Amino acid sequence: MRQSLVLLLAASLIATVFAGVFQLEIEEDPLAVSYEIQWLQNPEDPAELMREDYEVLPGRQVVFPQAKAPYFRLRARNAMGQPGPWSLIYTSDEFTQKEFVATSGEGNLVQELESEENFKPEMAFLFADGETYLKEGRIYFPPDHRGEIWLQINGQEKFRYEQEIYLEHNRIYEILLEYRNSMGRVLNQEKYRFKTDLVPPQTRRLIFSPAFGGKTLMLTPHSRIIFVPFDANSGVENTFCRFSEEEEFIPCHKLDSVPQKYQKACRRCLVFQYYSIDKAGNKEKIKQEYLGFIY
Repeated sequence: MRQSLVLLLAASLIATVFAGVFQLEIEEDPLAVSYEIQWLQNPEDPAELMREDYEVLPGRQVVFPQAKAPYFRLRARNAMGQPGPWSLIYTSDEFTQKEFVATSGEGNLVQELESEENFKPEMAFLFADGETYLKEGRIYFPPDHRGEIWLQINGQEKFRYEQEIYLEHNRIYEILLEYRNSMGRVLNQEKYRFKTDLVPPQTRRLIFSPAFGGKTLMLTPHSRIIFVPFDANSGVENTFCRFSEEEEFIPCHKLDSVPQKYQKACRRCLVFQYYSIDKAGNKEKIKQEYLGFIY
């Protein structure tokens, strides 16, 4: 018995049209007089696959408010009441704007049509000094239930992306990214070449015209503080500092002198802390020293 089925399932991607409705459209088959659907909870359970319960569909076009189980399969009956073979088992929530044709007989072929929407995963990059860097050295993609993301890093074996990846080496990388649908067909393929910046910057501070007092560096209202940050990769994004542990760090790349509120005569009263952060998000370890102030 020949069986020809076309499945069109609408999900959250087109919620404005179908509002998440599960829609099933079956191609007309002159040998089929009815169609049946069987909902499955666990397709790996042999006992469940041996069940005889099924639901007779009212026609070739059926709409359900939602899928009744995570998985399902279909079959047709002819005019003699004889059932055809069950189709392959489909995952209810993974068919978004996808269309399938299933035929019984030799091989029970399932052929995917071109009605599905391509999706291009995006990686987070930054550009500095004419070079491309992977931001934070992290490979991350938001969850997507329409298909699978597969990666190949520097020519190694391909693997399915399942959770964020932190690259461990400061070097050049080449990554092949494939986006596949639930049937394993490659819809998009992108190749990226980029650097990683995993090394934090280094910052020196220079103080001009200070007044010295013993082992503690004493500053005056005329003392100038200049920061010289350095980063050999993505470049320095900003430098932060503070003169008290009770205060928040503030941008200090244009700081010329001690802020007015800290200009009070004292010895070792200023807890001077500073650090820089580069464009890739690497944060330098906080540097600290004690300063005094005189007029």
